[in-house]
Amino acid sequence: MNLNHPITYIKGISVQRATLMYTELGIKTCNDLLNFFPFRYIDKTAFYAIKDLQPNSSEVQIVGKITRVKSVAQKEEVG
Repeated sequence: MNLNHPITYIKGISVQRATLMYTELGIKTCNDLLNFFPFRYIDKTAFYAIKDLQPNSSEVQIVGKITRVKSVAQKEEVG
């Protein structure tokens, strides 16, 4: 395998996954993948109750229960 090969040469990376990686992260080749260093890590394995969120929580997954749904009409913006 050559570092200039597309990432679909890597076992387990489908065309759909490769398209997503290119669209969101700009990763197209094996070299791009090896040189990709994310600037932060978001833990998507932990879930939190809404009552347990901290004011400085920026990106979290929450667990809750929808008890009521209310439709609200949107005002049309005239421009």
